[in-house]
Amino acid sequence: MAPPLSAAEVRAVLLALNGPDKPYLVRNAHPAEKADLVVEWRILHPAAGSGYSTGRWEQGMRT
Repeated sequence: MAPPLSAAEVRAVLLALNGPDKPYLVRNAHPAEKADLVVEWRILHPAAGSGYSTGRWEQGMRT
């Protein structure tokens, strides 16, 4: 069994998950967010429809 990681090591591992090809961002939380880290997930949907309903749209989640 692997020894447990320290909080700093876990933070470093999670922040290292970031990359330009990833649809998410792991970042340090802002003071108002009352958290240590925040993960933001963005999904860009392709354009569909016609008339006023055309265009791509973005869906996001923050945890």
